[in-house]
Amino acid sequence: MQSTQLQKPTYISAVDAAKLIGISTRTIHRWIEKGKVQARHHGPNQLLILLADAEALAHEGPAVATPFSLLEDHTSRLEELQTQVNELLEANAQLRAQVTAQDERIEQLERVVHREYEAQSILHKLIALSPNALEGRDDTTFHKQRSEVGHMVRNLSVLEKRGLPPGSLTLSTFCQCHSGPDGIVHPSTIKGMVEAADRKEELITIYQRPTASTNLHEWWLSPLQQQKMIRFWQEQGKPFTPCPACPHPMGATETGVDMLA
Repeated sequence: MQSTQLQKPTYISAVDAAKLIGISTRTIHRWIEKGKVQARHHGPNQLLILLADAEALAHEGPAVATPFSLLEDHTSRLEELQTQVNELLEANAQLRAQVTAQDERIEQLERVVHREYEAQSILHKLIALSPNALEGRDDTTFHKQRSEVGHMVRNLSVLEKRGLPPGSLTLSTFCQCHSGPDGIVHPSTIKGMVEAADRKEELITIYQRPTASTNLHEWWLSPLQQQKMIRFWQEQGKPFTPCPACPHPMGATETGVDMLA
């Protein structure tokens, strides 16, 4: 005799049951509280409903709507929408954090590229200054002797590293040497005057420092630009004190670099 096996009942979540019946989640929970729908707990935060019961309620057709039930349905819908909005905002915040992290990584890589480019530029200048310094060295030997190359780079003057002509001065040094007796004219004042007159390219040589974390730009004046700056300074009516050696060559005391960001 063949035994018959009882089919296990199928359960669905309260949310799925509400969709099947065509009501809101709040309404299905209200029906559970009133005993109209039987449900069982599955875990701490989930209610399960017999699929057969949900299908039966779905076949009954929509329940008669009352103002109170409509209000509850709309409230439930608003809560669901607000939940979705919050989830989207959280996802957006996570994406923004990822984009920020990627931007920071890109900046780090760009600094590496700039450093390599700057090192290559300095090496080219070294070779131009001492054509025989690296003669006869293959790439393997060259990389093994980077410390020697670094020593050669450190021996370059500030002007040589920047490709500036002898006698060039930082704008800060120029202001200190040529301000009148009434006080030192601040470099930022001259910077504003030059930019307002749209004569930056004529009067200033800007040295870019892309790998630096601060003072990304150095403001320099070549000897020719110093002569033009003197005339510009006088045209603007600023107190000016000429020096006997004007324009000044770069003194031995100016080992550091005064920078104007």
